[in-house]
Amino acid sequence: MSRPVLITLIKAMFLILIVSVAFVLLRSTSGVSAINNPKQLFDDVAYGQTALRRAQQTRVWVTRINQVLRQQAAEIEPHLLDPTSGCDPVTPLCVLAAASARSGIDIIYTEQRPPQLPSEILWLGGFVDPSSGEVFDRLGRVYKRTAKGRTAMALYKHQ
Repeated sequence: MSRPVLITLIKAMFLILIVSVAFVLLRSTSGVSAINNPKQLFDDVAYGQTALRRAQQTRVWVTRINQVLRQQAAEIEPHLLDPTSGCDPVTPLCVLAAASARSGIDIIYTEQRPPQLPSEILWLGGFVDPSSGEVFDRLGRVYKRTAKGRTAMALYKHQ
């Protein structure tokens, strides 16, 4: 390969690299509209599903509430410290902050009954704070027997 052809090839590769970096940069800044619109940001969460997502550099648990979850929320109310805390069951989307009181430790979602919750209490899936042992339902409301001063998971305030 001759020197002028090699130089042209190298220039073309650098141009492709610069265009690729510019594309990634522009693509990341154009995603701001989706971050500002929670409906778009959480569109991929199916009804009845709870999923971990990132919104504005914050890890959040998102539950798309359907009729079954609304009925389950009513069934477990007697076991909750404050049934009016957390997300309102009539809202279509519940977004809860995943951060616990201890830095670097996230609240986890589990379908399995946590060992600190007595077996006579109805469990339909929810959250456990590993730093305190508190147990929450899928709407972020704390169970009575595990409460240590909090009444609900922190609701994520989307701006």
